[in-house]
Amino acid sequence: MSVKPLQKGDKVVMHTCIEAVTHDGKVWTCRTNEQKLHEKHDYTVVWLEGFSGCFATKYLQKIDISSNNKQLKDHADDIYNKSQPDRNGEVDIECDDALDMMYELIAKS
Repeated sequence: MSVKPLQKGDKVVMHTCIEAVTHDGKVWTCRTNEQKLHEKHDYTVVWLEGFSGCFATKYLQKIDISSNNKQLKDHADDIYNKSQPDRNGEVDIECDDALDMMYELIAKS
């Protein structure tokens, strides 16, 4: 359990459990607020998007990806500004596609 209870929409990663080995580094989104399944339980759980069943919050770490978005966007802008057009004035299509994907990922997070 984190200092503040996890909320629907929070981004988390798994740690110190067998699932963390299988899903190493995967970012999950909480489908529910943190809660006890039963009043007598001494632990809390959340449901995660794309994960079957609930998951104990003591094995989840909340992450903040918004601070990384600015760095990622700045990096994408830098790549775009440094990319050199060919003799026809076109930027390398692979570079252009990669930048489009980066900007799309930034917009989704």
